[in-house]
Amino acid sequence: IPVYNFGETGWTSRQSLNQLIDAIGDNQNPSVVIFYDGVNDVLMQCRREVNLLPAHDRQEQIQKALRRSSIQKKFLNFIIAPYISLSNKLRIQSSKHDCHINQAKALSIAKHLVNNWHTAYVISKYKGFEFYGILQPTLFTTKTNSEYFHTSETKLNLEYKIQYKTVYPLILKEIARYCESDKNFCSSFVNGTNWLDGTNNIFIDFCHINSFGNKVI
Repeated sequence: IPVYNFGETGWTSRQSLNQLIDAIGDNQNPSVVIFYDGVNDVLMQCRREVNLLPAHDRQEQIQKALRRSSIQKKFLNFIIAPYISLSNKLRIQSSKHDCHINQAKALSIAKHLVNNWHTAYVISKYKGFEFYGILQPTLFTTKTNSEYFHTSETKLNLEYKIQYKTVYPLILKEIARYCESDKNFCSSFVNGTNWLDGTNNIFIDFCHINSFGNKVI
């Protein structure tokens, strides 16, 4: 079976949905459409600076690049840059993500993900494609070893873990809510969060896996 991977680094389910629409517009007619989402929806959109959904990994960079900066402003930034750098070094770093303290935002992320999947399902059904939305496994949803991680990686994982422990259950609840009214969509959902249980030393970081892990998936 020929398989085409349309994914890109840092994509959330909204970019996947957009790409599906583009592919259909380009007269692509797959027999099966698979969305493999969850990790980026949480990681990218739980960032503290994200206030409006949907959001993606490069959003802040793009916004900064689009802002026109005057010569005076550039000069001022040049003058104060060393002080900002020193301040950042001395400042106690707070969490860069806030879904664990912003329940409304966490729920919105979950709803956006499931709604993107449902929209893709409806489009696929109309076009005669099969659709599957797979919720990705992470280190935090998998019973496996992680003792080999470096200390710095372990500290970072603690911050990430609380975000996934907050949002992933909300995604599952939202799926259950959809299942009550649309059994066919329910059968298109695949919970892959425990696919890597018992497979030791396969995580490169909290979500990326080695070649054996990819074979398991």
